Amino acid sequence: MGEEKKSQRATRYVRPAVTRFRLMLVMSSELVGDNDWPYKQARVQLREQGATEWALNFFGSDTPQAIYEIGEKRADLAIVNPAAPVTLAFRGQGPFKEPLPLRAVTVIPSLDRIGLAVSKRTGITSFPAIREQRFPLRVSLRSHLDHSVHGGPVACV
Repeated sequence: MGEEKKSQRATRYVRPAVTRFRLMLVMSSELVGDNDWPYKQARVQLREQGATEWALNFFGSDTPQAIYEIGEKRADLAIVNPAAPVTLAFRGQGPFKEPLPLRAVTVIPSLDRIGLAVSKRTGITSFPAIREQRFPLRVSLRSHLDHSVHGGPVACV
């Protein structure tokens, strides 16, 4: 019984370094989750206590900057959305002049959607009709100019 109580006490205690780290992550998560909060990009850096250099750098972004952060060894792990520009960077295609030293760890499915809408008055009912009628289109993209759809694959089409 005494050993069980000691084990329970040990699992309830969390070192101050762990508390600080978790608190920073939770606070950051709450801020980013607020629709009115403008700062949505995240960087997490880890090092030993007392060290002057950061040992690990994680970067979460929806811009191609994350790809360059990995390629130029300023980040060790990055999340990039959408994933297509990572393939271009790996192959050295599109806006990437040469292959970057990247490896995909996983792809996380997301609810990114592309919608195409035309006014009923156009008579357009299919993709081929757009091509056949050479119908002029206006394209609307995200308002963030550093997002992947502005500087990545779309720019290469």
